[in-house]
Amino acid sequence: MPYKRLGVVLQIAALLLATGYLLLTTIFDGWRAQNDVSETQLRVVVVVGLCITFLALLLVLAVTRTTENRSRLLMKLGLLTNLGIVVAIIFAGSLDWTSASSVDVASRVLAVTAIAPETTVASTTTVVKPAPVPTKRIRKVFVIGDSAIAGLRWLPSSQVALQGFDVTLDLESCRRLVHHNCKSREGHHVANALDTILDRTYGEADTLIVGVGYNDKSTTFANDFDLVVDAARSRGFSQVIWLTYRETSRYLLPGVDYTSDYASMNQILRGRIASGAYSDVVIADLWMYTTTVPEWFVRDGVHYKLNGAFGVADFLSRTIAALDGAPCPQPWTSGGSAETPCPRPESVVAARGQADLSGLYGI
Repeated sequence: MPYKRLGVVLQIAALLLATGYLLLTTIFDGWRAQNDVSETQLRVVVVVGLCITFLALLLVLAVTRTTENRSRLLMKLGLLTNLGIVVAIIFAGSLDWTSASSVDVASRVLAVTAIAPETTVASTTTVVKPAPVPTKRIRKVFVIGDSAIAGLRWLPSSQVALQGFDVTLDLESCRRLVHHNCKSREGHHVANALDTILDRTYGEADTLIVGVGYNDKSTTFANDFDLVVDAARSRGFSQVIWLTYRETSRYLLPGVDYTSDYASMNQILRGRIASGAYSDVVIADLWMYTTTVPEWFVRDGVHYKLNGAFGVADFLSRTIAALDGAPCPQPWTSGGSAETPCPRPESVVAARGQADLSGLYGI
């Protein structure tokens, strides 16, 4: 092949490679994360398509005689290539290669029940010591969360309101319940809730609080809920406390113009509990508790401001105390008396208004 023709091929190939790189790193990144297609799988699809295109270019330039015919063929080939890559990517997503199936999870649950895995602790895991509260029993609580409740980690002063129990926080942005996570705001991919539960050793932890779901599709939530609860049971948690979702959220799932139906997810939660098959799962109705305080949250209605972080921490502490029939860790208002037993906070907030966070915690 003449050197001039080879140079044309190399230039076109470089252009295609640059286009493919942009597709991989920008346009399709959010789509990939949302549809559970791993980065490696997407790269393979695009690179294979580019290699086929490059070989086709060599063939076109070798067999065509005139510049006019060659240009027409190249134009058609370019259009077909772009169409082929898009079709291949859509096909890759339809295969659902990385989403967890009930069979896969069941086999993992059996495996971890028989053999305890090595202890793995993320660098962002935080252990908070309890404030001294006169209760009969101190719970060991493991909180797994996404970027909403991660406000407790990003605003660490709020952890003073986590009282009456020992707590371990594993809170990461972009975490999903079962499916492949998107890239967190701190620049890394972390394990989803299911894998985190199955792959970790908890010691004496007996209660799991689930604050994950804002990055998930409501259409898969029912199955995801079942898988996470099954995993928690297999790892020895005696109780799961599941936080409801804020229904007025304008939060868009990362990388895509899509807002999940959090009201539907709350309905599914309540339906699961009402079925009687989940006596070890308790709903902590954070949505009901925070309905009248949108000022606790940033504009998307999900992520916490400082008073939101304190308010949610206080809510968790009162919920644990109520479940234990213990005194509230704090009175409802500054200078008041702590109730015994502590009432569920969402059941009294309508009549009392919010707890006095400013007076109780000095914020």
